Amino acid sequence: MTEFVQTPTDVRTDLIIALRALAAYELGDPISGVITARVEEDANAYVCNPVGVPWEIVEEHDLVEFTIQALESDTLLPINREAVRNNLGLLRRDGIGAVTHVHASSAILLATTGRHLEPFRQEACVFFEDHHIIPDRFELGFDRTSWLAEQIGDAKALAIANHGLITQGRSIPDATAWALFFEDMAEQFLRLLSLRLPYSLIPDDAARSFRASNGTAEAGWLHFQSLADLADLSTAP
Repeated sequence: MTEFVQTPTDVRTDLIIALRALAAYELGDPISGVITARVEEDANAYVCNPVGVPWEIVEEHDLVEFTIQALESDTLLPINREAVRNNLGLLRRDGIGAVTHVHASSAILLATTGRHLEPFRQEACVFFEDHHIIPDRFELGFDRTSWLAEQIGDAKALAIANHGLITQGRSIPDATAWALFFEDMAEQFLRLLSLRLPYSLIPDDAARSFRASNGTAEAGWLHFQSLADLADLSTAP
């Protein structure tokens, strides 16, 4: 299996593409949303988008690089510390290089119903047995970072009722692709449910087969390549 090991420059460029692409699909939230990634696989260095800057106009010099030590200190960082801290709970595990946290409307609605995304079409099979739907927790004083890491486990996506969507991947490309895919599939599945008619599903074995071929990190990386034109880095605002 090919390893997509990114250099620091690759990470920054991919982060800009991801932010602008997600903004184009109305998934950009400059206050609560955050994408966090490792700068180097073996270093205690991370990068994320700044808080308060609309995702469609973020430039490379706006990105915030930090260490865990800086995050936990009094160092002034223009980031959503709580959201970044939650993302780091996932990034500290082997094989995870990037995490997205977006307030995706359809994913939130689906999670609020308590229903999982079913394999109603081939693209939805990417998440068959590879996502979780959970209610949010609103009590104070519990370890939210560890809780979220436990809830998502090794799955691609975690949709949280009344809150948002978290996706994880080996790199920014596949983590971003899963966020876009999940929101799109959730919107279509909710539309199907709204018809209140019987519907058929792809059989489990076939769904697993589709996931095995189309739900890999490589497949996510390839999908991400088409987003560069959408991000239009050459004509940044």
